[in-house]
Amino acid sequence: MFSMNLYVVRHGQTEANAGEILQGPTVNGQLTELGEKQMELLRRELTPRIQKIYSSPLKRAAQSAEILNQDLGVEIILRENLKERDYGSLAGNSFANLKNGAELKKLDDNLQYDYRAFGGESVAEVKQRIQEFITEIEKENLSDILVVTSRGPIRLFYQILNDKMITDIPNGSLHTFSLC
Repeated sequence: MFSMNLYVVRHGQTEANAGEILQGPTVNGQLTELGEKQMELLRRELTPRIQKIYSSPLKRAAQSAEILNQDLGVEIILRENLKERDYGSLAGNSFANLKNGAELKKLDDNLQYDYRAFGGESVAEVKQRIQEFITEIEKENLSDILVVTSRGPIRLFYQILNDKMITDIPNGSLHTFSLC
């Protein structure tokens, strides 16, 4: 039976992360100096067996993927379905500054969010994107793939692949999944 190791990385810190600002795909900042250092440290931990890198096309993820790929020298493929969840008009704000922010954060933490009323996405829509990505890469005959994305999609990787609810996904963190 074929087995694939899926190494999923949360991009390095951005200014918005440091300020606890909701980013989604519309707040598309670069890594901070700390974010670059996080990726440099993680780069040393990666297995040289990685055969391909998939990344969200957002600057923070693509920049992280480039840093992680410095020693690997493999193909980086940017995938729209790996983008962070879309907060719609809430992007650029923090939960703390939003009316009903505590309630929205609780829904977000429990994977019960629905930002469509604000022009964004629901958890079901993001989950469908991540499931489609997983289904596509399962068809590849590769044993080690690196994925660079954001907190929201990583939480859904955990839910889809391990049936786990994870809320703490630090910037620059590595998460390993096995696909059979």
